[in-house]
Amino acid sequence: MDFINLDRYFVPLAKDQEPSLDTGRIWGPRIGGWLGWDDLRRRRRVILLAEAASGKTEEFRHQCDALKSIGIPAFFLRIEELAEQGTETALDAESAQLFEAWLAGSSEGWFFLDSVDEARLNRKSFDTSLKRFARDIGDGRERAHVYVSCRVTDWKGAEDRATYSRYLPAWKKPIVAPIAKPDDYSALLDPIFEKKRDASPAATSGENEESLNQLLVVQLIPLKADQYRTLATAAGVTDVAWAAIHTKETFFAGLFARLTPRVEGKGAAWAVAHRITKIVWLVLHQEVEYQEKGSAPPNERTLVRKFKRLLKEFGSVGLDVRALLDQQLPAPA
Repeated sequence: MDFINLDRYFVPLAKDQEPSLDTGRIWGPRIGGWLGWDDLRRRRRVILLAEAASGKTEEFRHQCDALKSIGIPAFFLRIEELAEQGTETALDAESAQLFEAWLAGSSEGWFFLDSVDEARLNRKSFDTSLKRFARDIGDGRERAHVYVSCRVTDWKGAEDRATYSRYLPAWKKPIVAPIAKPDDYSALLDPIFEKKRDASPAATSGENEESLNQLLVVQLIPLKADQYRTLATAAGVTDVAWAAIHTKETFFAGLFARLTPRVEGKGAAWAVAHRITKIVWLVLHQEVEYQEKGSAPPNERTLVRKFKRLLKEFGSVGLDVRALLDQQLPAPA
């Protein structure tokens, strides 16, 4: 399936703040200070944390492809391959040529290093991978925007921050001697040049250049209902949902039947599509094997809730069913 742009958001984590699987479930973009890819691409040092099967690898690949499509040097690398092979060998032939040209030039480049958790799973060192990467790009690290991904559960906090900063320290703008002003210099021109400087991306965003060059750790916000709907529509899941609803003795038919009295037909159908989209997401990204087990039996809490509602309905017409049940049911031992 082709990449579907869901306009993902990221929430910045403070230096001493631990990531949480509940991050982003309450606050919205404005209150939570969420960032988008337009914000992250301007940064030079970024670590992206995300839950399993959240789509971080696809996001990295898409950003890399999008930048390359407009002529900007961009590279996607797996951290576990960096440790064994090095940067150039881990790239495909076309990207390797682009990497050599970038090293020899003076332009900026974007590197997406995926993923710390898989490297650790395969007994590859994050420290070794970054050390080799930093050595491979050499002085080019001053021109590099480097993004690293990791699962929330595999993130080692201060230790991983220190490893990243050791080999890829915050970029510092070179100190350039001031240009001597000509004899015909007029201070009246200063406001014009000040306006030009204020129109730069860093100035308009309220962030100074120094903050854009510091290490930033962000966490990927879980998908919201509208994003699942976008995904479901683009993937054609809505048609699948209607087919599942009308297939008897399936979980989805039972879900639709339970939801219809509360949210009406269309809303219940969207809920089914939403659930199917989640399952498709897991199948694609976690290689989960789906097995249809029919309509799920109600759990104990559901049965108790239905029983209480039934008692209330009988009571509303003057029937004391509870007293009758007390007579019929044996006393507990």
